[in-house]
Amino acid sequence: LVIRRDSKNDRAYFCKGFALFSLNKIREAIYNYEKSIQLEPNFYLAHKNKAIALKKLDKFEPAVEAINRAIKLLPTHGHSYKVKGGLFQKMNRHQDALDAYDKGIQVDPSLPQLHYGKGLALSKLGRYEEALRCNSVAISIAP
Repeated sequence: LVIRRDSKNDRAYFCKGFALFSLNKIREAIYNYEKSIQLEPNFYLAHKNKAIALKKLDKFEPAVEAINRAIKLLPTHGHSYKVKGGLFQKMNRHQDALDAYDKGIQVDPSLPQLHYGKGLALSKLGRYEEALRCNSVAISIAP
């Protein structure tokens, strides 16, 4: 309804994309995130959510591009680094994942998912003791 009244409302497309993603209509969600981005290229959440949707379709390279745009727009948003680390994990690029989680921890050390993700990446790299410490930190933040 909002889109019919105002086809230039980037937030309406974003919300529609979010709803469609929740309904597992991933391609339609991506279309709406892209419409939101066309109308407001600096809307970092649309880029972040587009990356998450692309990841769900195993379109990892375009997802990395989208999350990098989100990070460029708002480099202090820890959740974006969590998404980036998760993408690299799915791509078996565990060192890149570790780097993303480390950067995220620098900007938002209170986000337990970053410490947990870092632990997963360290484990994949065979650095088990460090991984356990990261998981302990994650648990201490969110018991």
